[in-house]
This record gives sequence, C-alpha cells and structure tokens, in this order.
Amino acid sequence: MGNAILSTLSDKFGRRIIIFTSGFVVALFSLLSAFPNSYWLFTLFRFVVGFSLGGGVSIFIFISEFVGARHRAIMGTSLWYSWTLSLMGLAGIAYLITDWRLLCIVTGAPAIPLALGFLISPESLRWLIVKGKTEKAVDLCKSIAHVNGKQISKEEIKFEVKHEERMGDIRDLFGSRDMAMKTLITGYCWFVNAMVYYGVYLSTPTIGGSTHLNFFLTSVIELPAIPAGIWIYNKFGRKKGVIVPMLLTAAGAAGSLLFTTDDESNKGYFAGKIIMSLIWSKFWIMISYDGLYVYSGELFPTTVRNIAMGVFEGAAGIGSFCTPYIVYSERFHPILPYGIMGLNALVAGLFSIFLDETRYQPTLETVEKSEKKKVIIYYL
Repeated sequence: MGNAILSTLSDKFGRRIIIFTSGFVVALFSLLSAFPNSYWLFTLFRFVVGFSLGGGVSIFIFISEFVGARHRAIMGTSLWYSWTLSLMGLAGIAYLITDWRLLCIVTGAPAIPLALGFLISPESLRWLIVKGKTEKAVDLCKSIAHVNGKQISKEEIKFEVKHEERMGDIRDLFGSRDMAMKTLITGYCWFVNAMVYYGVYLSTPTIGGSTHLNFFLTSVIELPAIPAGIWIYNKFGRKKGVIVPMLLTAAGAAGSLLFTTDDESNKGYFAGKIIMSLIWSKFWIMISYDGLYVYSGELFPTTVRNIAMGVFEGAAGIGSFCTPYIVYSERFHPILPYGIMGLNALVAGLFSIFLDETRYQPTLETVEKSEKKKVIIYYL
C-alpha cells in the first residue's frame, strides 16, 4: 500500500519531500512502538512504519536521476552497501539487546535527526525538468558544475523537455500491449526476487545453532555480491545481469534439493545443502535483486518511473509475505521450499528474455517517447 501511494505522491510533488517525510515517520513510529501496552496499538504503529517504508524506493530513483548512463549501475547498486551493513549491525544489536522495547528505541531514535537532510538536499534534476521547472534545474546544474570544479554558463545548459509534462499514473503502465507486457514481466521478477531473497533469510533458523550468527553470515554474503553485480551489469548488460543470476539461483535451489534428505543425518549432504541454499543462492539472488532496481529504473520513463517502482516494490512485498508460508511448507515435504523458489526463479528468468537491454542508454522522459522508441526499434 505504501509503495503504490507514496510513489505516486513522489511523482506529483517531488522525490525529496517524500524521502525525508516518510523517513521521519518511519523513525518516529519505530520509536513509538516501544511504548504501547496493548497489542493492537503496537500493530498499528508497525503498520505506519511499514506503510512509510514505501517511500524508500524514492531514494533509489532520486540517486539514479542525478547521474548519467555510465555511472547509473555503480551508484544505484552501491546504495545497498548501507542495507547490508545495517543487516549485519542488526544481528549484533538484537543479540546484545534482548528487550524488544529497548530494541525499538535503539533502532528508531537515532534516525529521527536524519530528516534534517531535507534542508540541504536538492530536488531530483530530471523531475525538475519534466515538471517544467527549468530555472531551478539550470541553477542546480550550475551548482553541480561548481562542486565538480567546472564552469558552465546558463546558455550552455539545454533541456530537451522545456515545458511541464503530464506525470503518469498506474494506468500508463498498461496503456499499450508492449508496456503491459513489460510491466507484468518486471513485476513478476520483483515478486520472485523478494520471495527467494527473504526465503533464504527465513530459512536460517532451520539450520540449527545461533539464529543471530546465521543471520549475520547470510548478510555477509551480500558484501561480495554488490561489487560483483556492478561489474556484471556494466560488462554484460542489465538484462543478462538480471536473467543469468536468476537462473543460477534456480540451479542453486535445485542443488539444495539434491542434497536434501529426510533426517539430515548425513553431514556431507547437510553441508552441501547449506552451501547451495544459503551461500550460492543468496549470492546470486542478491545480484539479480540489485540489478533489478537499476534495470527497472532504466526501462520506464521519468513520468512513470516512480509509480512503476512503487508497483514493483508492492509486487516484491507480496513475494516477501508469501515467504513464511513457503518456508513452512517444509513440514509437508522437505523439498517444497526451495522447489517452489527455484521453479519461480527459473520461470522469471526465462520470461525476462522478452525485455529490452538498457545498458548505457539515455533514460526516457515520457511514455510517448518510450513508445516511439519501440516503434523505431521495430522499424530497424
């Protein structure tokens, strides 16, 4: 819910105000969650937190719209270092703080002052251009040039879009057959990536030993996946950078099934299952998931980019809350969890073949230009 609504508001009113407003609400209600004495009030506060987290996708869009095609992969993907480091830190914090109320305070309160970033952060350059705010966009370009130690005059700055364009809505994602197919395939990829990513996390307690240590180790695996992903996206393209890791994730799930036994008495098979599921699959799904952010941001034009990313985050939300039930299916048969996740990863990877490559291509600004580009490609 939060993804779809806040992404629409971000397209209408700007990236900056949604990022910092939603971030402030997340931190505030995380802190307030420590104080209720009734479960329904605690649940309400956590609902507000979850809803406001939907504004987080605007951070990725915000960063991506400031850089050119050459740097889009490294900027968009490097953002997830902070995500991985926070997960690793969370494992240690949760280990040291066993009281849930204190845990809510410690994880929520320090983030509240970050809302002051609104005062020093500029608005998205591409959003300003599309909204027809050319004067502010020119001033921002001059400011960027000054920080980079360059001089640029107002006359040298030219924008292709010189008037305010209509910001799209969810209907534009299904406005044509090609756009609808692109939306459905991309949304399914988000659903699958989230399902597998969180499926691996929720499988960690079933291994045995310390849940905190398992969570930490599963998070550490993401660190080498981030630079590996950046190299893959730039070397082989966004399309292959998403498809191949999904297929390799499916292979890891298949390997996990081969090492699965009824009683897990064979230590060698058990170790093989851990390697294929928690290490191999997690490594590749992290690369695919990160690449999907970059790829999706480039597939859709500025006027609908944020609402598209919001819809896809919503699809990922469906995948993530399906995950506990998929993990629970192990009680019926041990091969079901990774069988379900692996099969979906395989199907999503094959469907993605029908998407376009976007590596080093300029981002489109309007839906009309997106459709025009498609026609030109067909003609050629």
